[in-house]
Amino acid sequence: MRIGLLVRELEDLENWELRIIEGIRKDSNLELFLLIEEDVGLLSITKSKLPQIKKLGTTKKSWGELILNLQLFIERKFFFKKINTQNKQTVLDFLNTCKTIYLEVLDENGMGCFKTSDIKQIEEYKLDLLLNLGFQNINVDITKVASHGIWSLIHSVDLLNHKEYIGLYELLNMAPAIEVRLQQTKASSKGIFIIDRAFFSPHWSLTKTTDEILEGSVSLILKNIRLLSNGISMTGKALGSSNSKGSSLRL
Repeated sequence: MRIGLLVRELEDLENWELRIIEGIRKDSNLELFLLIEEDVGLLSITKSKLPQIKKLGTTKKSWGELILNLQLFIERKFFFKKINTQNKQTVLDFLNTCKTIYLEVLDENGMGCFKTSDIKQIEEYKLDLLLNLGFQNINVDITKVASHGIWSLIHSVDLLNHKEYIGLYELLNMAPAIEVRLQQTKASSKGIFIIDRAFFSPHWSLTKTTDEILEGSVSLILKNIRLLSNGISMTGKALGSSNSKGSSLRL
């Protein structure tokens, strides 16, 4: 099964993402056929043209973010060390052997969008599946590049910020569990579909909660990729459907 991987920058890949890539590499039925990376050169040029951001602390929101980031820094520094179970260089060496294309990403209202010419370039590789590991929200136009669409992990019910502060929304709302969804977006279907989901118990530390959710979601995505490669239909339930229970895993 031909798999494409959509990332921003290889150097920014975290341990849980490295584990997903390593899981694909070690499975003889899977082939990481194409690496799609954001063109960092174009990104730096674009950023240089943007107006300077106001100094942190000028609004209530920024003060809140400052305090939260300070708390996360203290938790990581003194209580919960960053998880590092994979040899990053080994994974990067493997990725450097894959076919790679660099795309210019256009940000439209927080949505990652791609040029039509770039999308056609990806289509030529005839991918079975495209994994989105780098973009919080992505435009539907690119979903047609793979026969099984794009799969993304959603780590919070707060869809707009599900990769910013994982678990924060649920902790603030005293939710008994934090849901992680494996979502599929296909050009041939309308809307977003839930393939599978898992539930995680929150920890008092947002840092610890984030680590457990990210590391725990690895098995969720690898399990379903392997089922798909074995010919098992992975048609999910429509997002928002009353029957969108799907299979679930409690962690």
